[in-house]
Amino acid sequence: MSRYLAVALPLLLTACGASAQPVSGQYGPLLISVADGRISAVFVDAVGGSGPGGAPQFLCATLLDGQAAGDSAALRAWLPDDPERISGELHAGGETIVLRLDENPPGCAMASSLTGEGQRLLRTSAHPDWIGAGLVTAERAVLHPEPQATSGRRTPYLVAWNAVAIIAERGAWVQVEYVGGKQPVRGWLRRSDLAVAG
Repeated sequence: MSRYLAVALPLLLTACGASAQPVSGQYGPLLISVADGRISAVFVDAVGGSGPGGAPQFLCATLLDGQAAGDSAALRAWLPDDPERISGELHAGGETIVLRLDENPPGCAMASSLTGEGQRLLRTSAHPDWIGAGLVTAERAVLHPEPQATSGRRTPYLVAWNAVAIIAERGAWVQVEYVGGKQPVRGWLRRSDLAVAG
């Protein structure tokens, strides 16, 4: 009997621990940072490619912030330069997060409805070094190798509505990681080119 208890107890404790605080990382279209219970996140999902220049036909993008309480968090969602806030909630469980909002931000009803039961999102990668999240607001935001202006014809750049994770901040500069391409890319953006969650 004690042998079964010795095996069952660790399994039970592991299962109970599965509903812990959310973990910083990428959950499909959601980039989330959790630091001392403070959540900052960005959700960007696009559907269709028949818009002008091959752009997505529908885009669901929103900034999110909140405070974790165990495996849950009350959230606020908003778009850059929009004073309206939408209430919502997040629930973490093992490798998944469920994100639900009281109403859909513009574009989300057609791309990825976040109302009703919300979206169940599977963690694709953990990133404990992320300290925040944001949306590029500049039409074209150059990624610099250092927190200072550089020039060059081959300088990589991001465009408006690209979601980024924040790694570090230094004055008017923010070091970001963009995970929406073939490979993750890191660099420094001007803070003025970015709307930050939180």
